[in-house]
Formats: sequence, structure tokens, C-alpha cells
Amino acid sequence: MKKRSTKRRRFETPWPAPDPFEGFAGFASVNGRLQQAREACVSIFDRGLLHGDGIFETFRTYDGRPFLLNDHLRRLRRSARAIGLRLPQPAAWFRRQISAVVKANRLTDAIVRLTVTRGIGPAGLEPPAVESPTVILFARPFPGYADARIRRGLHVVFADFRRAASNAAPPHAKSLNYLVSILAKRDASNRCADDALLLSGDGHLCEGTTSNLFFVRNGVLCTPSPRTGLLEGITRRVILQLARRLDIPVRQGLFHPQALQAADEAFLTNTSYEVMPVSRVEGRRIGTGTPGPMTRRLLRAFRRLR
Repeated sequence: MKKRSTKRRRFETPWPAPDPFEGFAGFASVNGRLQQAREACVSIFDRGLLHGDGIFETFRTYDGRPFLLNDHLRRLRRSARAIGLRLPQPAAWFRRQISAVVKANRLTDAIVRLTVTRGIGPAGLEPPAVESPTVILFARPFPGYADARIRRGLHVVFADFRRAASNAAPPHAKSLNYLVSILAKRDASNRCADDALLLSGDGHLCEGTTSNLFFVRNGVLCTPSPRTGLLEGITRRVILQLARRLDIPVRQGLFHPQALQAADEAFLTNTSYEVMPVSRVEGRRIGTGTPGPMTRRLLRAFRRLR
């Protein structure tokens, strides 16, 4: 077997991937208490900090209205069940707190982060007999990505790190354990790429570090199957619904990396990206190197939902 070279090829990235929470200031909420974000804190014994023992959701507001909030709150509850965490409050309480944080920060177009940890517990890994979850909410302005950036698309690379098997951790739980994605993202930055794509344990295309992958081949919209261990994003689900509505043929399956490299067009989806074109993979152009017709069509359809 030919030994893989450890030398990194460096490519010029068309634009740096922005951090939606960079330079965050304003108000945040911890367990329902609204306070200055710079003063908000949790215990050093919180299990979310010590063990990554918690779940979260990130969603956007458009014109001050949370987008697909019911879907995000349902997934939050599913994630909680998956890790055996009791959510401390009903959905109506979360809606009120979200509204309070958005209004306190005088936001219209924003990104909101909702985190629930298992709270403070005794030393060791065993969860406490009586849980007291910590709920953290903050929001910041996010107008979305400029059209020029969308036209350029992303340069992605294949990460050396693999997504954990579905029987190693519940893939449908949006948990705080993001170390694999963090290392993959760091690796992508070191290679002058915008993002990394994770493969499943058996080498099939899985997902981006924080996104779901789609690509088009011969008029068919392809996306990795949940069997790969991916987290089924809410934007991913919406895109699949839109594809059916637009009579676009869809195939969910197991794909090798070469399938993406031979694609006519590709894009990633998540809350902040919406539908973000992928123009290059491992330095090689995908299709024309610009957003393809199906990508543009689905992006327009998605934006009409807002």
C-alpha cells in the first residue's frame, strides 16, 4: 500500500470563515436570569464544562422572529432524551427566555445559542441522582453571508479525523462533545481551507464540521445517509422537503469521497450557512467552480420560507 504523504498542500482560501459569536457583547441569560454577557458565569463544577455533558441548539432570527424554533426545541428535547437529561422547563418557558434575550439585545437578524448542561454534580463521571440543569442563552447580530462570499463558495478538504460510529455515541443528540469537529476545523485552517468534511468510520462521506453535505450528479441531489452517523440538521430536513416539492430527484446513500470530487455542484447546509456552495474540494474545482443551478434554486426556495 502506498504510504500517504504527511506534507500539507496549501491553497489560497477565498475568504475566512467568520465566527458568528466573535466579539460578542450585550445581554445573556443563565437559568432565566438576564444579565450582562461579560458578567454571566457558571460554576467551575458544571458538568458541561468538566465533561461536555450537555446539549445545545443554534438558530437564527429574521426580522426579530426565530426561524423554525419549534423544530429546534423538539430536537433539543430529543437530544435530552438521548443522553438521559431532564429538561428543567417546558417549551413555553424556553420561548419566553429566547424572546427576552433577543429583545434585550435589540436584535432583528441574529444567531441565538441555547445550551443546557446537566449542571453541577459530584466528582466523577456518574450523573448526579438529582439533576439541576444549567440553561444558558445568548444572541448576537448576524446578517448572514454576503452574496459575494456565496458566489465564491467554500474550499473544503477531507479531515484525517473520522466521525464516531453511531453505536459509539448517539448521532441524533446535538451534544457539547465537538472535539473531533474542532480538530478537523483546525486541520482545515492549517491547510488554508474553509472547512473540513468528516468521513464515517468505514470511509464514506458523512458531514462537515458543523454542517450537512449535499452534492449534485447528473441531475440527482445526493446526500449521505443517516447510517453514516451524521447529525440530521434541521436545514438538511428542510432542503429535502423543498427538493420533493420542486420534483428534484433525491438519493440518500453511502458515497465514497470520489463521488464528491466528480460532482457537478455541491453545497453545505446549517443554520448560519443556509445553503452554502462548495466550489473546491482538496484544491480541485467542483463543476464550474461557481454555485450550480440546483444550488441556486434551492437557496432561493429556502429564503422564501423565511
